[in-house]
Formats: sequence, C-alpha cells, structure tokens
Amino acid sequence: MSEQNTNNIVDNNEQQEFTLRDILEQIRIHWQWFAVSVFVCLVCAFFYLKTQYNVYDRSATVLIKDEKKGGGMSESAAFAELGIGGKSNVDNEIFVFKSKKLMTEVVNRLGLCTTYRIKGTFKDEDLYGYSPIKIDIIDNNDTQAFSFDVKILDDGKIRLSHFFMYQDEISGETESVIGDTVMTPVGTFVINKDLSFSNESIGKNIHITQSEQSKVIESYCKKINVSLSSKTASALTISIQDISVKRAENIINTLIDVYNEEAINDKNIVAQNTEKFIAERLKIIKGELGNVDTQIESYKRANEITDISSELNISLQATSDYKKQNLSIDNEIEVAKFIRNYLVDPAKASELIPSNTGITDQGVNELISTYNATLLKRDKLLANSGSKNPVVQDLSNELMAQNKSIIRSIDNLLVSLRVQRSNLKNQENMTKRRIASAPSQEKDVVSISRDQKIKEELYLYLLNKREENALTLAITENSARIIDVANGSNLPVAPKKSLIFLVALIIGCAIPMIYIYLREVLNTTVRGRKDLEDATTIPFLGEVPLKDKDVIEDLVVGENKRDGISEAFRIIRSNMDFMKVKDKEQKVITFTSNSTGAGKSFISLNFAMTQALAAKKVIIVDMDLRKRTMSKRAKKAGAPGVSTFLSQRSDNVDELIHKTTYHENMDVLYAGPMPPNPAELLLSERLDVLMNELKKRYDYIILDGVPYSMVADAKILNRVSDITIYVIRVGLMDRRMLPMVEKLYKENELNNICVILNGVDHTKTGYGYGYGYGYGYGYGYGYGYGYGNEDEKKKRKKSLLDNIKNVNIINKD
Repeated sequence: MSEQNTNNIVDNNEQQEFTLRDILEQIRIHWQWFAVSVFVCLVCAFFYLKTQYNVYDRSATVLIKDEKKGGGMSESAAFAELGIGGKSNVDNEIFVFKSKKLMTEVVNRLGLCTTYRIKGTFKDEDLYGYSPIKIDIIDNNDTQAFSFDVKILDDGKIRLSHFFMYQDEISGETESVIGDTVMTPVGTFVINKDLSFSNESIGKNIHITQSEQSKVIESYCKKINVSLSSKTASALTISIQDISVKRAENIINTLIDVYNEEAINDKNIVAQNTEKFIAERLKIIKGELGNVDTQIESYKRANEITDISSELNISLQATSDYKKQNLSIDNEIEVAKFIRNYLVDPAKASELIPSNTGITDQGVNELISTYNATLLKRDKLLANSGSKNPVVQDLSNELMAQNKSIIRSIDNLLVSLRVQRSNLKNQENMTKRRIASAPSQEKDVVSISRDQKIKEELYLYLLNKREENALTLAITENSARIIDVANGSNLPVAPKKSLIFLVALIIGCAIPMIYIYLREVLNTTVRGRKDLEDATTIPFLGEVPLKDKDVIEDLVVGENKRDGISEAFRIIRSNMDFMKVKDKEQKVITFTSNSTGAGKSFISLNFAMTQALAAKKVIIVDMDLRKRTMSKRAKKAGAPGVSTFLSQRSDNVDELIHKTTYHENMDVLYAGPMPPNPAELLLSERLDVLMNELKKRYDYIILDGVPYSMVADAKILNRVSDITIYVIRVGLMDRRMLPMVEKLYKENELNNICVILNGVDHTKTGYGYGYGYGYGYGYGYGYGYGYGNEDEKKKRKKSLLDNIKNVNIINKD
C-alpha cells in the first residue's frame, strides 16, 4: 500500500463522527452512570435549595398627578389658571422614587442597616419584624460595620459574644441586663425587648449584623424597580424582591410615604420662599410707587400744571382772546390817531369831531360830545351874530381849550392803548410758549405716569399672588395617590425550584455524556472491529469477548461450554478453514502482537484447546525465550524446553514435551531456560529441525511468539510459520499503528497474516463497537450464532456497582 493510501486510511479513521445513534447507545449501555449522576445532581440541587433563601416579590401601584398622562382631576386643578401647583413629569418621578435621598430616609426609618438572624440547619433564619430584641446604637456612625451574637438568658440577662469589626474577629464576652447600656469592643448599645419577646425567646442565640449605611442604601436602590404601568396613564408600579415579605412591603409603603412627604415639603418650601419673596417685593414696590407719586407731584408743582389737557385748552382759548383784544386795541389806536389828526388839522377846526368811532375811553367820548355841543352852539350864535360877538368869542376860546384837552386825552389814550397792547402781546407770547412746551411736559408726565402704572399693576399682581400662595399652602395635596398597597403572591419567585431541578437533571445527564464523549474523542486506541475494517484490509478471523471478572483461569474454552468466549474461539477455528491454501500444509500458527499485554498467550492457549476439542493433536510452544510468559504461569520457567533443544543440550524432542491436564490432545513445550542470545538461537537450523519433528507428531503447532514491533524474534519465526495471527487488543493498541499492520500484510512481511481482536466488551455497542458479539446472549453475530442458555445469561449480568466502577478485566499474557 502506498504512503498516500495509508494516510487516507488514518484520516478516515480520525474523521469518524460521534452520531446521535452512538449517543443513544452510550446512554443505553451506561444508563447506571446516568442514573447515579442524575441522582447525585438532584440531591445536590435539593441541598442547594435548602441553603437558599426564598425570595418574594411585592409591588404597589401609585397614581402620579400628571395632567399630561391622564392622572385625573386633582384638588388644585380648579386653580390651574392661577398657576398653582404645576404639572408633574411622571418620567422624572421614576428617578425620584429610585433616588438615594428617599432610600436613605427609608433605611433610617425601618432600621434596615441592622439585621437579626437565628442560625438554622442549612441557613440562618431572618427575624425582620419578629426579633425578640432590638438594638439601639449610641453614637451611631453611618460607616460602622460589625456583628456579634446575643444569647438571651434567664432573669432578663443577655450575653454578647463573637464580636466582628469589618470582618476581623475581636475576642471578648460581655453580660448585661436587657435595657441597660452595654459597652462592647465594637461600640456602645442599648438592647431592649421588642414586641415579639416571650418566654420562648430565652436561650435563643441571635446574630446581629450592622452594615455600612451607604452599602445598604446602594443595595436597596438596585433592588427597587419602578416602571410605568401604562404608556397612556400616569400610574407607576413599584416592586422589590426580598427574602422577608414584611420587609419588602414596609420598604415600598414607606418609600411612597417618604415620596409624598418630600413632595409636600418641596411644595411648602417653595410656597414659603414665595411668600417671603412676595412680601419683600411688595415692600420695595410700595416704596417705589410712593417715590413716583412724589415725583409727579413735584413735576406738576414745578411746572404749575394740574392737568395738561385742561391747561392746554385754556391756553389756546387765551391766545385767541389775546388776539381779539390786540385787534380791538389796534383799531382803537388807529381811531384815536385819526381823531387827533382831525383835531390838529386847521381845515377841520370848524367841523364837528366824529363821535362813536370805537374809542372805548368814556372821558374822551364825553369831551368830544361837549366839544361838538359847544361848536354847534357857537356856530348857531355865529350865524345870528358876528364873530365879534363876545359870546361867540368865548365859545371859540372854549372850543380851542376843549380841542387841546381832547388832544391831550387822546394822547393819553394812545399811550394807554399802546401799554395795553404791549401787555397783551406779552401775555399772548407767554401763552404761546406754554402751548409749545405742552408736548414735552405731556411726554414727561406720561413717562412718569407709565412707571406709576407699571408699579401699580405689579403691586396689585403681587397682592394677588400672595393670596394664591396662601391658598397653595392651605391645599398641600399628595403628589402620589396609592391605588394598590404593597402586596403579592405568597409563593416565592426565587429560587426557581423547577428550573434548578431541571438544570440539575441536565447537568446530571451532561456529566457522563461529556465524559463518554471526551473518552471517545481522546481515545486513540483501537475500539472495535469497525476501526480495523476502516484502516486495514487484513483478513479478520474474529473477535474474543472480554472475560468476566470472576473468571480467573486463562483457559476458558472447554467441552459443553456455551459462553461467549468459547463460541468466539469456535468461530475463529471455523474461520481458519478459509485461511488454508490448497495443496499446502499449514500446521505452524504463530501468534504475535504489536506490544505486550495484547493477550497472545491467552488467545494461543484457548485456540489450542479449541483445536484439541476438534480431535486435533495440538502442541502449544512458548517461543518467547525472553519473557517466557506461558512457562512462568505454569511455573515451568526453568524446565527444559525450546532453548534447551536450540542450544543442542538435548536432541530428544519427546523428552521436552509435556502433557497438559486440559485435554489429552493438547501438549505443551515450554521456553526453557532463558538464553543470552535468543535471536541467534532462533536463527539456527535447529529451529527448523524442531518444527519438522513437531509436524510429525501434531496436527497443529501453536507458537506463542513475541511482539513484532519490539524484538526481531517474531520476524525470525516467520520462516517456520505457515500462518501468522496478529492479536490486537481493544483499548491497548493505538489506531495510528494500524497502517503499519496493513503494510505488513501488503508487503507479505509475515506469512498469511490475519487478525484477531481481543478484549471486546460486548456491553459497548456504541461508536466503534457496532459489531459486538453475543454468543448465548442474544446479541447475534454476523455468522449466525445466537444460541445459549439462561444460566450463562445470568452469569453475564453485572451489578450496578460493577458498572459504576467500570472494572474491565484485562486478559493478560
């Protein structure tokens, strides 16, 4: 066979898969292993559950007043337009519930840093809510971590011992009276009776543990779970898992109470701060409002105004009046000038002075009237008398005097009118200036009035908010309304017993399965006939089952025996007939192997017995001149034998042959004394002479040879061998050596080589054992043997303990 073909055989052998059928076969074969493994794992699971605390789940539902998500109409909803209260974001409230601030208050109120337990058989019993005693720590430090045992004695006494501070044990023991202050190595305490104290509490040993507050808070913050009950509602579900039902309920209920208290306190703090702020702002704005009023008053006083609109109307009216008066005076001045010019005109001296011309001075008008009357009188007299008339002359003189008097009055009138006109002009200009300054004054007044109005509105707004804030303080409603108080099932949520037992069952099945799988995967030895057929093409004579452990003798084949081994050797004997070559005598059969321990001596002895039972004269020759295994077992290691003949110490073969007690047709020739040169003796012609002498006396000569791969003796023996039987033991020979055996066959290095598989365990019919024999046990061999008796069947049955130990009786050389 080529090296490539040899490698292919090895690769095919190594690539064999561990199929589902093989797994099921292994489970059937090793069901005791699985039963014991499952039993042990279930027992371990049972005791594991005994050591675990039952964890219970408690949850409560609260409704957060959040108008965004349908929290319902709260008590303050009616004042929504006033801005009282405000909206609560439910998503934010989840973080508030899980905050360390709230949990710190819960831990302090419930005293969760201190735990009380009583030692039990498998686990300690938690006494939360049922402890007969209670510890009050003096000068409590949040960072303290210690533990100790308290034993309740008679007469109200207690004994404190086993002190631990930060996991370091402190020696000491203290006795005290319940209710007294006791000083210990870990601190000063007062231990009082609790409500659960009774006479049954006497004698109990209670283990008290004080944990660091920050760690306890962190632990419960992780345990607490807050989630939305619905996406469209503002309801929250608060849950926690704990080994104590009462503690879990108390934590949730207290957390809700603390949340509401904190919410109310926050509202009150805001309201109080708001009230303080409003009061301060009212005081400030009131002062500012007074300053604005004073500023308006000062501005009006300085500008001599009361109401700008009214003042402006009056000024406009006054300006119109001034214009009319000025026009009237101007007219009067012109009339006065006309009359004066009239009076001083000589041509007009004898004419009457115009009267009712618009001069308002009554004296001037009287003088003009008197003058005109006098002139008319004179002219009347002058018409009746001459100019020389004294009366006329007197009247003329009087007229001249009156003329001068009128001119002087008119001059005075003109001066008076001019002064009046000047005054009116000044008054008019002053009024015009006042009208011109009205917009800026109005602007200043409006600006000041605007500040006044703003401060008035702000003052009124703050007054209104003060009343609203007082109303808010009076309402102070809870932010969370409890829908369901903390409750839950009385069945624990952990540990999940069914799951743990299921896992234990799986592990129990997996352990032997993994062991079997690893054993098969890591096993590189020959596992059965299938390995031989996959790796070699050598003729296969048969396989020999493993001996029962109670079988001590090497010779197991006998008359009337129907056990599996006997039937196997009979099959081998039958198969030998197929090995005979026509017209060639085949008497010498050599047994060899790859290494020691393959069972050559066992196979050769029983094979010889099989031939003897078939009425064949058989001799078994111990050709292992080095170890002399067969001779030693017969306690004939020093008896004359093969080495004696080969070394020419004896030429009489009959003297060297020994009869056996096994069968009259079977003799034995021992190895003889161990020679210093076994290989040289076997190379001598004396070996051929010995074989010829034995052929004359026997039908079969069975040579119990040496391992082929260890010494050269086996190859030397090949020259006298007709058939070479290569014994391969299951679980001993490495499968990687099978190509070497195949090479021996292909290259004819050994005469008529064939293979016997030894040590086959018929209870293993899994991977690599699919050709198991069952002579007399109903397993059915490929050649049609399937008979036996019930006694043999009973002998083949193994106890459960034997299977657990997996004691495989090895057929020794």
